[in-house]
Amino acid sequence: MDPASPPTYAELVDLAKLQSLMESFSRALGTANAVFAPDGSILARAGWVDACTRFHRQQTESCRRCIESDTSHMRLLAQGRAGATYTCANGLLDAIAPIEVDGHVVATVLTGQFFTAPPDLEHFREWLVQEMDATTAFLSSHQAALRHAA
Repeated sequence: MDPASPPTYAELVDLAKLQSLMESFSRALGTANAVFAPDGSILARAGWVDACTRFHRQQTESCRRCIESDTSHMRLLAQGRAGATYTCANGLLDAIAPIEVDGHVVATVLTGQFFTAPPDLEHFREWLVQEMDATTAFLSSHQAALRHAA
C-alpha cells in the first residue's frame, strides 16, 4: 500500500468475506446489493434481479446506461454527498452510500434494483426493439465480413 495514496477497499477487506456478507444481507432483506470500487468495478454483489443481470448488463446500450448511472452518482459521493436514492437510467430504484476511510471514498455500497410503482412496459419494449435492431445490424456486419474472408 502506497502511504501517499489512500488504500483501496480491496486492500482493506477480505473480498470473499465481503461477498458472503452481501449474500447474507440480500437473503435477510430480500433486496439486491453491491459494493463498487471508485472506478465502477463491482467488488461484491448479491441478489441482483434478472432485469439487471440478464438484460441491462448484457445489452450494449443499457449496460452503458447502468455504468453511467452508477458512476455519475458515485462521483457525487466522492464530492461529499452523504448518500442518495435515485432512479437509475434503466428505470429501477437504487440507494447508494459512500464507504469512507480517513475522509476518502474508497467504495460505494448500493441496494435496490426494484420499482416503487408498476413499470412502464411499453417503454421497456421500445428499448428492447432498439437493442434487437442493433444486435441484428451487428450480426449482419459480421456475416458480411465472413463472406469477404472466404
